[in-house]
Amino acid sequence: MRKILALLVAVLPFAVPAGEIAQDALQSGDAAAGKIWFDGSCSQCHRSLETLLPGIPGAEACEQAAWLDGFLVNHRAPNADMRRDIIAYLLSQPR
Repeated sequence: MRKILALLVAVLPFAVPAGEIAQDALQSGDAAAGKIWFDGSCSQCHRSLETLLPGIPGAEACEQAAWLDGFLVNHRAPNADMRRDIIAYLLSQPR
């Protein structure tokens, strides 16, 4: 039962609207945790970062983080901590 509760807490959305964690992701996101989230979930469909990353609009990292946050909240990453870490990971990758 505890494992089920832990899983639900990990995937249920927190009350953080899209776009509001973008700046926080740049400052406090955990890129290593984001890689784990990405490898365990996102990479099932998005196998190549090379094809994914050039599609992120915006010249500045904060613009890219805001776009990713809005995308992820509606794309299988409703948890604010998960989005923060995935954004940190994606923006840490070379392009």
